[in-house]
Amino acid sequence: MVAPDPPTHPLTVVVSTPHAAQVKVWLETEFKSRVPVVGRRQDPTSCKPAGGQVRCVVRFGVIDAGGELGIWTARVAKHSSPPAVLEVTVRFARQ
Repeated sequence: MVAPDPPTHPLTVVVSTPHAAQVKVWLETEFKSRVPVVGRRQDPTSCKPAGGQVRCVVRFGVIDAGGELGIWTARVAKHSSPPAVLEVTVRFARQ
C-alpha cells in the first residue's frame, strides 16, 4: 500500500482469521519502522468472533511515521497450527 503524502487520512486495518489461529500483524515502512496492528492474542476490545472467524478492526488516527511515507507492507507472523487463511484489509480514508 502507499501511505498518503502528506499524512492526512486516518487508517483502518481489518484482520479476519480462523478462531484458533494465533497471529501477529503489523504494518512496516520501507525503512523497517513498524506499526503494530494485532498481537499474538486478539484484543477483546478490537476483535470479535463472527461465524468461526475472528474479525479485528483497528482504527488509527492520522499516522505520521516520522516522514516515512511511501510504500508500506502488511506483515503477518503465525504462531499456531494448522494452516490458516487470513485476510488483511488496509484503508486510508477521510472520515
